[in-house]
Amino acid sequence: MEKNDALIIEKERVQNIIDFNEDIFQKVSSQFSKNFYPFIIKDNDLQTLEIEDSQEFLSNLEFYRIYECTIENTDDLFEYFANKMQKIFTMFYSLNKEFYYGVVSKENKVNLVIGFQSEYFSNEMQKIMEGNVSGLKLEKFNEDFYSFKNKENYVGYLTGIPDIKLDGKIQNKDISSLIRSLNGENYIIMTLCRPLQKDEVGNKIMEIINIKDTCSSIAKRTVSLQKSITNGESSTYTHTEGDSIGGNVNIGGGIGAPMGGPFGFASVGASYTINESESSSKSTSLNEMEGQSFSLDMQNSYAIEMVKMSETILERLKIGMNTGIWETLTTYSSDNELVSKLIGGRLYSEISSNLPTSLTPQKVDFKKDKELLFIPKNFYWERKEQTFGSLVTSEELCAICTIPSENISGFEIKKSKLYSLSHKENNIEKSFGHICEYDKVLENTEFSLSEEDINKHTFVCGMTGTGKTNTVKMILDKVDKPFLVIEPAKKEYRNIDKEKEIYTLGNVQLNSLRLNPFYILPGINPQQHIDLLKDLFSASFALYGPMPYIVEKCLSTIYEKKGWNLSFGYHPYLIDIENMQKAFDEDKIKERYNEMAHKYLFPTMQDLKNEVDRYVETMEYDKELKGNIKSAINARIDSLCVGSKGYIFNSNNIPNFDKLFSENTVLELESLSDDADKSFSMGLIIIFLNEYIQVRKELENINGLKHILVIEEAHRLLKNTSSENNENFGNPKGKAVEHFTNMLAEMRSYGEGIIVSEQIPTKLAPDVIKNSSNKIVHRLASKDDQEVMANTIGLKNEEAIYIGNQKTGYALCSKEGLYQPLMIKIKRVDSKKVSDIYLYNKNQEEKFLEIDKTMLNGYFSMEIEKFSTKLILSLMYYTDKTTINLKIKKIYDEFEKNIRFKSVQVVSKDKINLMKECIIEKVFSQLTGGIFRCRKLPSNEFLNLLKNKLMKSTLSESDIFELKDNFEKFYRMQTHNKAMDFITYIAISSLEKGEKYKLENNDSFEKICKDLLLTDDNIEIEKIKKRIKEKNYN
Repeated sequence: MEKNDALIIEKERVQNIIDFNEDIFQKVSSQFSKNFYPFIIKDNDLQTLEIEDSQEFLSNLEFYRIYECTIENTDDLFEYFANKMQKIFTMFYSLNKEFYYGVVSKENKVNLVIGFQSEYFSNEMQKIMEGNVSGLKLEKFNEDFYSFKNKENYVGYLTGIPDIKLDGKIQNKDISSLIRSLNGENYIIMTLCRPLQKDEVGNKIMEIINIKDTCSSIAKRTVSLQKSITNGESSTYTHTEGDSIGGNVNIGGGIGAPMGGPFGFASVGASYTINESESSSKSTSLNEMEGQSFSLDMQNSYAIEMVKMSETILERLKIGMNTGIWETLTTYSSDNELVSKLIGGRLYSEISSNLPTSLTPQKVDFKKDKELLFIPKNFYWERKEQTFGSLVTSEELCAICTIPSENISGFEIKKSKLYSLSHKENNIEKSFGHICEYDKVLENTEFSLSEEDINKHTFVCGMTGTGKTNTVKMILDKVDKPFLVIEPAKKEYRNIDKEKEIYTLGNVQLNSLRLNPFYILPGINPQQHIDLLKDLFSASFALYGPMPYIVEKCLSTIYEKKGWNLSFGYHPYLIDIENMQKAFDEDKIKERYNEMAHKYLFPTMQDLKNEVDRYVETMEYDKELKGNIKSAINARIDSLCVGSKGYIFNSNNIPNFDKLFSENTVLELESLSDDADKSFSMGLIIIFLNEYIQVRKELENINGLKHILVIEEAHRLLKNTSSENNENFGNPKGKAVEHFTNMLAEMRSYGEGIIVSEQIPTKLAPDVIKNSSNKIVHRLASKDDQEVMANTIGLKNEEAIYIGNQKTGYALCSKEGLYQPLMIKIKRVDSKKVSDIYLYNKNQEEKFLEIDKTMLNGYFSMEIEKFSTKLILSLMYYTDKTTINLKIKKIYDEFEKNIRFKSVQVVSKDKINLMKECIIEKVFSQLTGGIFRCRKLPSNEFLNLLKNKLMKSTLSESDIFELKDNFEKFYRMQTHNKAMDFITYIAISSLEKGEKYKLENNDSFEKICKDLLLTDDNIEIEKIKKRIKEKNYN
């Protein structure tokens, strides 16, 4: 009876344990569900929950739109973004900032947004995001959520714990394809994220530990009992009896019922075994022994599973203590039921976990007439009795709230290179931009170019509209040195906010420069200038065959005809020819160059044209070839002799070079429509600048940067001519361009900093880029341009494509000492508008007079030369005041008659003064370098006197006396006799070869003399004949 009683007692104990476990499971399950899986709630309960007014709730948030992200080449974009976003969420968590992340699509516009509570929000949130994800771009998103009015909204709610990693590898959780598939639909997806306080997480950890410990205590049990009795009788008797109790106790109706979900099918299994053994033995020793033993093994499968889940949650909470733990829920809505279901299904698939210890996500869809989203009331309250979201770590949150890894409408992923972010600052005051991380401006990091850098030349390139001009203007604005800008197109540099002189070459009515290409600066060897002019013609115009050599020969000849000694490199009027030891004294030469008349010692473009005609005729070519060569050369030179180009180049006028090259100057070439003319103008200015700074270098001690030259669209002159070789004629243009590039490179030693700006680098001579120490590269779209520039700024060929990704105002900058280029956002330079009207009204009277003079010289060049000859002869030959005034009046009457006959319209109001200006200027030319020259320059006093007297309406006796006195001093002989010598020389030169030695009864000779003296009086002719006999001209 004792044995059976023991067995019964153990059976009762097992049943009590099972009954006790069932009570524990109900309590643990309720505690587990409340704290860790709040989404396990039946649908009916969910729809009866109190919720927020979603329109009002969303409208009170500060939203930012994420519209762009620039990254380097990355193998796995989702993993890259997930790692970055995890750090952002961790920082938000450390700041205890809740946020809202999602997609708002309305009227075909998709917006990836992140929002914050207005009362807590500051710019720090945006800085955190942009700082942690390099290249991320955010902007304010001001959507009126009250505008989402619809009678029916199909709303959904989803919670769950996604597993972002599987077997240690990050899984791609991307909804880019969903967003693309819903293009044009109206919908909202919003994930609400509330950070749990540290003490909240600590309490959660204690809760899960308690649950784990409770379940562990009942998961498995073993009970054993052993009893032994000895009577001292030795006899043996054995008896064994066994009994077992086992089976599963289904407790689903008790524990699972209030929980639903996967716990609704939970069951508890328990088993036990009781073994009884009895033995006795009897021997002669009279020993007797009796023994009993009991063992019980119990296993609760439900408790074991609860332990596993508790361990998983505990590990997640421990991670969350460091990186952040969030209560999250995702809600969505659409005015289209199908769209809402598609969103819910896709989100469900993304959140669903592959971990066996995770429970199924909870998704509920329902219809709401007024609400946009399902937002539980007081979701953001702390220590509320019931939570409605899942507890996820910052890492897990990246599976729900991440940046799309593919381009979608409203969000673009750009691939670029992350360049260097620092450099040695030389002078922060001369900073012209900020260093950028991708295209994010780093406000406290400045980029500057020192004067030493600029003196080593700068190359700026980029497509039109990318900011090249602003970049160059910013450099000019920051560097306090005078500059000269050559601008072939547009009129942008005139607006730079600095004092400057603006010249509009070709647009003569505004403010056109006048520049004789054949002028030689003091200290420059004439042959050097001739060589540069030859290269200029070759680089600007298409000269082929013998044409470059013909031009070179004619250039030399026209200088020789003006009295230049090309072998020794001087003009006798410009040096002290009588004292050869001091002939080239700088002060003496400078003194001669200060004389007004010195400019007439240089040939003009018309002289070159005439010489080409003459020289070609002397060449031993057949008639047709001569005509072709002459036509080809003159076609290029003729255009420079007439019209607005003649105003610039076909003149003895020269600018003030000290002012031109020592003050801020802008030369606009827009009005010269022909590229060859623009090229010629650019090259001519560069030649004169180079010669000017060479002379300055010799006279001054030049150290460092003194002046800046800006050449826009430099390919017009410095063209890449490698493809223009010709096996018959070589490449004269290429050689000329090479000469100019070498010249530019050498300007550095003269204190000249050159900035070359170009749209298409491959059009430019490669040496220009190679010789530039500083490169500023704006956006380039063409592959060949990208590769050329990449090789010069330290980028690999495969990285060259990123040059095409830059935005307007951004540039890659490379200079001496940089291993990699820097991405720079160039500052915007201030402008001061200068209109054409302002230039038109400036110095109007003087300007129009010069224009009219040029026009009349173009129409009546030969006539004006004859008028001036007659005027000089009248002043020198006659003595009577009345006669001289009549002769002068007759000259002007004839001039006016010619103007009326050709119907020439002039702007100047005083036509008489205009004609006088034309004739007087020609008088100056003839006294200096024409037939009336006298082995020296006429003094400024003499020329000023001439002009003052001749501009009068009539000459008085004292005027005539004063003029004659000066003529006699100039020629050192009596003016009447000198005049007869000039008349004789002109007349003889005008006669045909056979008539020159028959002057006695020569009607032609008499006619020429009468014309020169403006008389029909034979008495005067006889005086001349007498003079001829005395001088023995025959």
